[in-house]
Amino acid sequence: MVQEQTVKISYKSKKCLKQDRENWVVVENTHEPLIDKETFQKVRMLVNSRKHTRSRTYDFLLKGLIFCHECGYPMAVLNRPPVSGEDRLFFVCRTYQRFTKAGVCSCHSIKEQVVTEAVLAKVREVCEAYLDPKKLQPIAADAVEKARKAENHEAEIQSIQGKIDSLTANLDKMYMDRLTGLLAEADFERIYQRVKMDRTSLEEKLKELDAQKESPVSTEDRARELVQQFLDSAYTSRELLVSLIERVELTEDKQIIIKFRFRELEAIS
Repeated sequence: MVQEQTVKISYKSKKCLKQDRENWVVVENTHEPLIDKETFQKVRMLVNSRKHTRSRTYDFLLKGLIFCHECGYPMAVLNRPPVSGEDRLFFVCRTYQRFTKAGVCSCHSIKEQVVTEAVLAKVREVCEAYLDPKKLQPIAADAVEKARKAENHEAEIQSIQGKIDSLTANLDKMYMDRLTGLLAEADFERIYQRVKMDRTSLEEKLKELDAQKESPVSTEDRARELVQQFLDSAYTSRELLVSLIERVELTEDKQIIIKFRFRELEAIS
């Protein structure tokens, strides 16, 4: 809550003057937040990362994070498709593009794919110590065990079996209606096929649940599978990259400089 943003010139006048920010009275945590601070910070970083780019045509993993090392401005993205016609993106210095005749900055470019692969490799290297599968395994196993305790396969099996029995009864009734002439042949075929498909789908689901009940996957195997899925996708998560990387600078001699938010910069040739 912010107060004293303005001050009256006189009690006789309604005119107010704006106060300098250092003179404001700010009281924090006066209202219950809609979201937690950590989520707010993550969203703000994602939004701010996209403010640095003017490209609206192409989307890529490191969008908003690529800058020219020489002039410090965001790099432009150009598409130079080969004969095959597929997109082939390049980062080029926007300053040089705009002020070529003035000799500002220099003409240098590098493939977007090369930069992305190099950055992901470095991020993987930096994060390996923190994303150790052996350390993640107990956490995943605990989550799997809690999820299994919350599951109730027996109730779900009974529910699905009840739906199958109901659909079967409906099919029997429709068949009798067709025989007695209450249901036209065309309507019978249409409704029969739809109900039969619904029943087949439920029967397949029931088989899956029965199989899980008879031969459940071990907690350790399921945890290992979840950990591997996480590791496979973690390094290509834009949210993770924006949280870790402040900016990536490209030099004239095609060096890639990564400035992490938590440590000194890393240079990649």
